[in-house]
Amino acid sequence: MFFNLMGVISKSSINKRILIFLVLIVLIIVGMFDIVSATSGGGAAVPITTTELTEQGNDYSMKPGRLKFEFDEKLYAIQVRRVNQDYATFLFMTLDMNKLDDITAYTLDDSFNLNSGEVKEIDVNGDGVKDISIKLNKIISTTSSIKSADFTIRKINVEKEKIILTNKNEDIETTVKIEEVEVQKPISEPVIVLNQESKKQPTFLEKITNWFRGLFG
Repeated sequence: MFFNLMGVISKSSINKRILIFLVLIVLIIVGMFDIVSATSGGGAAVPITTTELTEQGNDYSMKPGRLKFEFDEKLYAIQVRRVNQDYATFLFMTLDMNKLDDITAYTLDDSFNLNSGEVKEIDVNGDGVKDISIKLNKIISTTSSIKSADFTIRKINVEKEKIILTNKNEDIETTVKIEEVEVQKPISEPVIVLNQESKKQPTFLEKITNWFRGLFG
């Protein structure tokens, strides 16, 4: 009886040790998933969609996921990191061309939030010129907890933007020149009117006096 009891206790201890060991393994696995999730910016399994940039723009409704595109023979991605009630968080990244199968192989270039109606312009290749724009159209709530971001990605026509900007600058310059030109108004000089007094006619006595002066003078 004693030996049977000791056997049961021994088996129970072994089972507890196994259970504790399994719990530790589960915790380690969950921790690894959390690390991968934080690194990849949206979980280990991020849905990836490939798109082609156009000037007209492409519309997408996306829960946390990644939108991959090519620009100047390199691969980049816009990732919806988080969708909240009023805004969405986006990541802009450069993908590693040698590790395209690795979802964590990228360089994070920018992170930004957009409210509904806001637009973010991005310089993709770092040449100082804005190449694409992201506009968050609205937040779509499918359920109380699941939301998706409805956004538009558009390629910016650099030459077209330069022409528009040049025309705007020319209009501004022309307007400034017109405002700087002063209209020369004729200056009206005051006209001095001299009132000429009419000559007084000599009296009869003055006429006789003058006549005597002329006679004896």
